[in-house]
Amino acid sequence: MEIDLALNNEVEDFKEDYESIYLEIIQEACKQLDIHDDLELSVIFVDDQRIHEINKEYRKIDRSTDVISFALEDSEQYYIEGMPREIGDIFISIDHAKMQAEEYGHSFYREMCFLFTHGLLHLLGFDHMNEEDEKVMFSRQKEILNALNIEGNNMDQNKLIDLAWKARENAYVPYSHFKVGACIALKDGTFVQGCNIENAAYGSTMCAERNAVFGAYCKGYRKEDIIGLAIVADCSPIASPCGACRQVLSELVDLEMPIFLANKEKVEKHTIGELLPMVFIGESL
Repeated sequence: MEIDLALNNEVEDFKEDYESIYLEIIQEACKQLDIHDDLELSVIFVDDQRIHEINKEYRKIDRSTDVISFALEDSEQYYIEGMPREIGDIFISIDHAKMQAEEYGHSFYREMCFLFTHGLLHLLGFDHMNEEDEKVMFSRQKEILNALNIEGNNMDQNKLIDLAWKARENAYVPYSHFKVGACIALKDGTFVQGCNIENAAYGSTMCAERNAVFGAYCKGYRKEDIIGLAIVADCSPIASPCGACRQVLSELVDLEMPIFLANKEKVEKHTIGELLPMVFIGESL
């Protein structure tokens, strides 16, 4: 089977690429549902204002929402054997996804995958108009996300921070004597640690968070695999990434991925989008 996924982004400051994971979700859904037809569909990323307009115009509901699906196979169009099935369009509100990820305490990445899976199942004929249908649909969503290790993306924050403290013990800091530890959480449940390594040529020093992220990339992981980062240091106020690290992180992790900054007394939660506003990344060129 072939999948033609058209992904359109109408949100100017949203630069994340979800094409590869969305294709994986479609393939997993088709596998579980025993679908072998060629499929065509589109996904459109919009803001809350735009999805409010769509919701009001087409569903007569005067408010914003998280995801809206328009299933072409709900219409009177008929399927021509041998031709791809044009199953419809999915609109996802980036604003709503960010808000719900924060509210539910999981990653923005997980929320974006959940909303797409929900919209996809609507296109494939699922609905939740009654309790029984809702149970079937939500169960299938969970099975698809679990199969791709997405549903379990609620990382163990305490473990992540604890591993960062353990990594800090290995710091090589003969000049500053300032130890920093870091740890990356990955969606497959593994962790990659890093610590700061200094050098007599100060410019050759490498910070803990860059070592952790580079280590993950060296193992074959990429931006879409990283779901959390912890950075720890025994100082007050809490230490935060240097400018170079912020620039590197802005390209190598999701801008909305949680970053936990901790000292011995407290933990602060941020994102690289907050730490480096007006970010300059490859898409800016």
